[in-house]
Amino acid sequence: MKNVYQILVRVIIVLLAMIIPLFFYGQTTEKSAKKGWQKAPSHTFWYVGGFGGVSAFHGDLSETKVLPNKDTWGYNYGFNLGRQFTRVMGLRLQVEHGRVNGRVENKFVDQNYISQKFRAFPLEANLNVTVNFVNWAAGYKPSRLFSIYGIFGGGFDWMIGHKTDLLTNRTIANLATYKGPDKKILFWKTDGRGRTSTPKLLAGLGFDFNLSKHWGVNFEYNYKYQFYDRLDMTEGGSSEVINDMYSAATVGVAYKFGYPCNTKIMEKEFGKVKFETTPAILKAECDTIPFSVKITFPANYFNANVCMFLEPVLKYQGGEYVCKPMAFQGENVSGGGITVPYKEGGTYTYKGVIPFKPGMENCMLVAEPMIYCSKGEVYMKKDDVKTKVTFTQLPLVNLAPGVIVTSRKLVNDQKTIIPPHGYVKEVIITKVANLYFPKDIYKLNLKFGLNKTQKAIDDLNQLYDFIQKYYPVNKLTINGWASPEGEETHNVGLSDNRAKAGRTHMNDIFKKWAKSKDPNIKVKIDNPETVVNYALTANGPDWSGFMKLLEASNVKDKAKIMNVINSAGTPAAKEREIRNMILIYPELEADLLPPSRKAEIVATAYEPRKTDEQILQLSLNNPSELTVEEILYAGTLTTNENNLLTIYENAAKTFPTNWKALNNAGVYELKNKKLDKAATFLNKANEVAPNNGVILNNLGALAAANNDYKTAESYFTKAQQLGENVNYNQGTCAIVKCDFQKANTLFAGSQCTYNIALAQFMANNYSAATNTLKCAPQTAETYYLAAVIGARTNNTTMLYENLMNAIKQNPAMKEKAKLDREFFNFEKTPEFQGIVK
Repeated sequence: MKNVYQILVRVIIVLLAMIIPLFFYGQTTEKSAKKGWQKAPSHTFWYVGGFGGVSAFHGDLSETKVLPNKDTWGYNYGFNLGRQFTRVMGLRLQVEHGRVNGRVENKFVDQNYISQKFRAFPLEANLNVTVNFVNWAAGYKPSRLFSIYGIFGGGFDWMIGHKTDLLTNRTIANLATYKGPDKKILFWKTDGRGRTSTPKLLAGLGFDFNLSKHWGVNFEYNYKYQFYDRLDMTEGGSSEVINDMYSAATVGVAYKFGYPCNTKIMEKEFGKVKFETTPAILKAECDTIPFSVKITFPANYFNANVCMFLEPVLKYQGGEYVCKPMAFQGENVSGGGITVPYKEGGTYTYKGVIPFKPGMENCMLVAEPMIYCSKGEVYMKKDDVKTKVTFTQLPLVNLAPGVIVTSRKLVNDQKTIIPPHGYVKEVIITKVANLYFPKDIYKLNLKFGLNKTQKAIDDLNQLYDFIQKYYPVNKLTINGWASPEGEETHNVGLSDNRAKAGRTHMNDIFKKWAKSKDPNIKVKIDNPETVVNYALTANGPDWSGFMKLLEASNVKDKAKIMNVINSAGTPAAKEREIRNMILIYPELEADLLPPSRKAEIVATAYEPRKTDEQILQLSLNNPSELTVEEILYAGTLTTNENNLLTIYENAAKTFPTNWKALNNAGVYELKNKKLDKAATFLNKANEVAPNNGVILNNLGALAAANNDYKTAESYFTKAQQLGENVNYNQGTCAIVKCDFQKANTLFAGSQCTYNIALAQFMANNYSAATNTLKCAPQTAETYYLAAVIGARTNNTTMLYENLMNAIKQNPAMKEKAKLDREFFNFEKTPEFQGIVK
């Protein structure tokens, strides 16, 4: 037994020597935390426990005063109730019971050699202070597995027991308290049994092994020093120990409970909470900024009684936008938040949408979480957290550094429509007169029948006046005709001679004018035969003219006659049929055939026109001297924007009811950014000519210039329904709605514009966008978008060169680039800083 005891003591000493350093250096690794040994959310708690072990006596009836030996082994058991107040200090109450043994043989005690043994059964009540040395030295760590603590305190022992003489094997004393014959208080006697009490001090060392949030195993070794020399019922003393002392080595189990709501640990370890925002840099999509934040709480972090209020806020120059809040709660909270298990932790996703406002490009999406203890209530308003509970403000979390707004960088280059001006630069005018002949005659007689009619006389006079006014005429065409009842070959010759008779008549007229003294006669040609441009045509029978006269006449059975002639087939057959019809219907010969026997004189001339220079000058200075077609035509004679604006304003004022004049004035006011004037002209044009696709398209462009894309799209749709090609303009509206696939489809018939490149860029077709920008007008916006493509594709040469060109054309682009999150990954580079400084 002695060997076993000695081995056990040595093992305990070696283990303590090996383990103590681990308490300070090996208990806070991430690996141990992941194993989840320590689940306690706080260093403050209540606990109850039970324990049991062995005891050893150190006193007069012991071979040694301090160290135990095999003859002093007993047992000890009990329970305790404790409270850990701080990370270091605790207080506990213990109730214990056990057995204490002692034995000596021939030991010199109190001037005598004795051989005695005793056995006592103390009932103990102790109040102890515990001091956690590891937490004291290294601070509290939720992930710590082991702790060493000191035990200091005192209490009372209530004891019963007896002592036996080994030589006689007789009981020689029993623990009791009484007054002897000399009235002295004695604590043992040789007869009877009783119980005595004594105060004591206690000190020891404990070793705690945390199994879980609630359970722990501890090992303790305590020394219990009584104030009196009573326990072994032997008075004595030594230089080591004057009064009696015994010790206990126990193994115990503790159940921990009543953890307070403690936010300090969550505050201290908040850095372990991970926030991942998607996209990492926010992107405006049309009028909104969608985003999500993945929040990951580590295991053994979220206190069961704590709530967290989280409210993302977009802070930008001039304001902030507060997003909808999100609440997390511990497992003991039964409110409306999202429960986060303490043991496992968890990952949760916050989704938000922020209405975009100008100025949000330069912003920061942040969150300032607040944690507080809760008995069940979960607050969803920041003011409630601030006013109704004691809260802890956690460190500011930067979720996203700004907003990319490239999708909103549409250029309002919607295509306007200028309708055709209607002006014809060269207009050929004609005047026609007829000379009539008797049947089968080609000699002209102005006194013959039809030539004497007022209409024939008036037509000839008007022809003469026309020639006088517009000479030199383009040409005089003389068509000879014959009536269709004659033989075809005869009619051709007859019509040729009648055309020549017409030419002879006109030569006579020219010669007559040449000799006239009348001042109104300005055309004087002595040799018209060689000067005048004649064109003679022998047309033969005038079937077309005859049939028109027949159809318009009141001849009986005219439909039958027309059917017979049309169905006759060959010209010869038609001639026979008409000759037969003349016998039946003599009115054909009397009224319808004579007008076909003629020479038709057609004079053609160019209508006088103003020169382009005259039209342009009049459109700028005297617009009232122009027709509406002329002043609209003037708009094609210059490229000067100021002159164009003046021309179309003059057109609208001079012709206030002409929709083209009003429309064109509105278009050029729009091009010059005079939106109010443009609206006045275009709305007036729409009143004059409602449901006009040209005007509606231009009203759509005006609405787009005012950033009213919903109205613009409505106008473009109506214009399309009225037959106008407005695909490009509808494509710009699709960009505004972030429907980039539709925009690219609508742009298919167009090329080389900034907006086409923008739609291709937003569809991630960077190669196509780059090619489009190369052929697009090289504006500051064009260069800037090319620089953005360079940033997206990590082409620094493309980025820096195009950004420099953009700033060169428009210095305002410098400040824009400084704030543009498209360049976030390059803004610290020397090259970028050199460009925007």
